[in-house]
Amino acid sequence: MTELAEPAYRPWLARFTKTTAGMTFLLIVVGALVTGNKAALSDPTWPAFVGQPLPTARTFVGGLIYEDSHRVLAGLTGLLTLIQAIILQRVEPRRRVRTLGWAAFGTVVAQALLGGLIIHSMRNPWVSVVHGILAQSFLVLMTAIAFMESRAWLAGHAPTFAAGASGLAKQLRAATIIAFLQLILGAGVRHSQTGFVSHLTFHIAGGVILAGLILFLTIRAFGQFAEHRFLTRALGSLSAAVVIQMLLGAAAVFANRARPEPEVAQLHHVVVSTGHVALGAAILVGLLLTAMAVRRRLHEGNQGREGDKPS
Repeated sequence: MTELAEPAYRPWLARFTKTTAGMTFLLIVVGALVTGNKAALSDPTWPAFVGQPLPTARTFVGGLIYEDSHRVLAGLTGLLTLIQAIILQRVEPRRRVRTLGWAAFGTVVAQALLGGLIIHSMRNPWVSVVHGILAQSFLVLMTAIAFMESRAWLAGHAPTFAAGASGLAKQLRAATIIAFLQLILGAGVRHSQTGFVSHLTFHIAGGVILAGLILFLTIRAFGQFAEHRFLTRALGSLSAAVVIQMLLGAAAVFANRARPEPEVAQLHHVVVSTGHVALGAAILVGLLLTAMAVRRRLHEGNQGREGDKPS
């Protein structure tokens, strides 16, 4: 393979990686529906579908609608991830991107095996939390791959000088890490059977910290980096998303506590809690993309582009 510092933009590969990343996000949303509808153990015959090798119309009833839909989507996403890793191995000159491709495939395999273990034997709530952590890790990997194959990354202009860019990049990375940790705390709340109040307290505290940091970054962007529209648009959108997310979180708590039968799924609670999970994942993706874009498009002093060196 000929090594290039920066490969040409390939529209077909960009579309493929974006589609696979989108499937990953959808998989997380459907997984939230499984949890919200108490359907995680509806079909104990994993990896089959009610004992059959392939799903049929008769299997999609009751909780199986959610559980087996999740199973089908997971299989498709895993297959696309394997195809993506093979394609990247063959056509991608950047070792970093090739490594991300195989890391994503390894993560989705581990995720599938852990999901099967939960169904068959490992019913501890913390195993379900780890399952959720792997899901978000998988989303991060797929998002990074898709962005590094995008036109914005490969066909963009030379980095623009901006005083304070390196500090901003570090703060955005910190916000991304906090958002990831916040999703871990949220998984603890969703799957906890004991200690609900303590888990919720930490989750709320994490949300306040993250919201404050995003607000700070937004104010800084509109003040110090106002000429960089991509940055102000991204952080403005993230600030709005965080406000909505906090409202959804409050609504999810009240909807959960108001259920007359906690073990029975209620439509209003499922809708609110699933929306909360989906928006949390979207905020994580938004912060990751913004951090990567700042690193790619802005520079301070003599630093140039990094991360695309051939190997």
